[in-house]
Amino acid sequence: MSNVYEAINKLDSEEERTALRTFFTNNPGKRAEAERILPTCKDNEVVPYFKNLLKLESPSKRRKYGDDDKKLGKFWNTLKNGKVVKHYGGEFLELSRDIYYLLGKDEQGSNISTLFIRECYRHLSNLIFENENAHRWRITGNPGIGKTFFSYYLLYYLSQKQKTVVYHKHNKSPILFSEEGVFSSPDIYAFRDYLGNEEVWYIVD
Repeated sequence: MSNVYEAINKLDSEEERTALRTFFTNNPGKRAEAERILPTCKDNEVVPYFKNLLKLESPSKRRKYGDDDKKLGKFWNTLKNGKVVKHYGGEFLELSRDIYYLLGKDEQGSNISTLFIRECYRHLSNLIFENENAHRWRITGNPGIGKTFFSYYLLYYLSQKQKTVVYHKHNKSPILFSEEGVFSSPDIYAFRDYLGNEEVWYIVD
């Protein structure tokens, strides 16, 4: 039996069948791998293979990151609901004070909950998102000029478009932000299927 979706029907649990179909839909690389493996399986080996795949690849594997994932999920949801307001002639993205998990703290030790949207942020983002020919961008400059906060602005912009994003900060675990879920992993290789998708944005700081 070589067709993945026909083989999935061998599973007794509707929950498992649905979870596996969703997993293969979101991870075409894994589906192709399963298509190669299934012809080598005997009929009584198909169900154990799928069950083991679910155990290895389902979000339950990531429960050791549960607390962090919840904070990151809250951050992502807050970004999607963030509001841009004008103060003293400038624009600011105002967020909840309890989502500083990714933004961190300022020099006074207070939680960062407001992002000043510099005029260059708008200009740079327009260059990136309106250019259909360039697919990779590198932004350089002296430390402290706002590159990291520009990456947060890009996260905000992409969250408004319901895009999937892999965000990777130097010396930190990469994070997947998506409509299906938000989680981090110590290994960027865990996101290989996402990074192979042209619709997924990869932001490195």
